[in-house]
Amino acid sequence: MTKARDRQRAEQRQAALDRVITALTASLPGLGRAEAGQAVSEAQGAQGIRLRDVDQHLADHPQALISGEANCPPVAIRLAKILHTAGHTAVVRPACTDCGRFNLDLPRLGPNGRFFINCSARNSKGTCDRCGRTDTRLAARRKGL
Repeated sequence: MTKARDRQRAEQRQAALDRVITALTASLPGLGRAEAGQAVSEAQGAQGIRLRDVDQHLADHPQALISGEANCPPVAIRLAKILHTAGHTAVVRPACTDCGRFNLDLPRLGPNGRFFINCSARNSKGTCDRCGRTDTRLAARRKGL
């Protein structure tokens, strides 16, 4: 039973990876399948949840890498950076939805897309539950701290 399940999961992983590579080569005409596979692997998106995320994102948004949309999984941001650095100028790297910088990782997800960490901290203001001050940066989200 375990071997059959492992074989089935490996086939599903390979099918998802093939879909991602096909989507990449379709949106970037100068990109070969081997180079696309290498880029996905380098972006750490060739297996697990990251593969599922990039597969789903490219299925929902086939032109994601040339649109520069910032509402995407982190693996798509890494993939765009790798492809752009490799010379594929059609790739538009997603930028922070607050400051517009694209040369950094965008770890936080907001309602309109991804944020640079400092922009996220700058935008997370509210009322402090401990002291009652308003319009202050919130460092913790739990009450009682």
